[in-house]
Formats: sequence, structure tokens, C-alpha cells
Amino acid sequence: MKVRIVLKSLGATRTPEVFLFNQRRELVYKGAIDDSWENESTVMKVFLEDAIEYCLDGIEVDYPEVPAVGCSIKWKD
Repeated sequence: MKVRIVLKSLGATRTPEVFLFNQRRELVYKGAIDDSWENESTVMKVFLEDAIEYCLDGIEVDYPEVPAVGCSIKWKD
């Protein structure tokens, strides 16, 4: 139940959809893991990996939000 509340408050709409926080617990990236959810061998951009590297280096993430692609979340009442 608590996970659902957190995910809804973060605006989660798809699965998978990732949320990356910095050491100050600020949301610095939200969205897709990479640019090819269907075929790993065609990945050209690794959004999450880049965001983690930027965060660890203390640099602001260039693209703080990339739309997630995947199945929509179906919330149970």
C-alpha cells in the first residue's frame, strides 16, 4: 500500500519507469532506462546510466525526464 502511495506521488505511469535521487534526496531523473526497450542490441542512449554518472560527478542531469515506454500501470482500488 505504501509503495503505491509513493509511486502515485512521483507520477509513475509506466513499467518500467525509474526514479533517481541524489544524496540530498532530490529527484534528479525520472523515466526510461534506455532508448530501446524492445531490443537490447539496438540501445544507443543509456538514460539512467548517464544520469547516475552525472549525479555521482555532481553534475546536473542534462535530461531530467525522459518519457517511459512500457505497459501502463493498472492500479487496484
